[in-house]
Amino acid sequence: MIKKYSVDHIGLWTDDALRLIKFYKNKLGFKVMSSQRLAKEIIKKIFGFNTSCCFYRLQTEGLRLEIFEPQNKSSTDKQKFVSGIHHFGLVVDDSETVIKNASRQKIKIIKIRRDGHFVYFMKDPDGNMIEIRQRD
Repeated sequence: MIKKYSVDHIGLWTDDALRLIKFYKNKLGFKVMSSQRLAKEIIKKIFGFNTSCCFYRLQTEGLRLEIFEPQNKSSTDKQKFVSGIHHFGLVVDDSETVIKNASRQKIKIIKIRRDGHFVYFMKDPDGNMIEIRQRD
């Protein structure tokens, strides 16, 4: 059993990224670290929506926020679309072992190739997504 976990980031899903960025920058002192467009294939695997997404990373001491905004809001199922926390990221010493152990325990793993490496997500029993990331 892996004993060391630390929260790496929180993923926020929104229909107005600029509103959230303004809030976190101006009110809480976060800095925008990067932004990019994520392909609809990646968003389909993570969120279940067939649309590309604007993706922003914000950071302050000890915490990163990842903000996702769908580009084609009409492609999102209004029954499933909820603004708010979509996933949180855990940093572990050995991500390969965590993923193997989760698979052995019949935990569904979502594996996505992005920016030349794999990103792994698992779901808890309530459907909350947990991203597993290797400690740097």
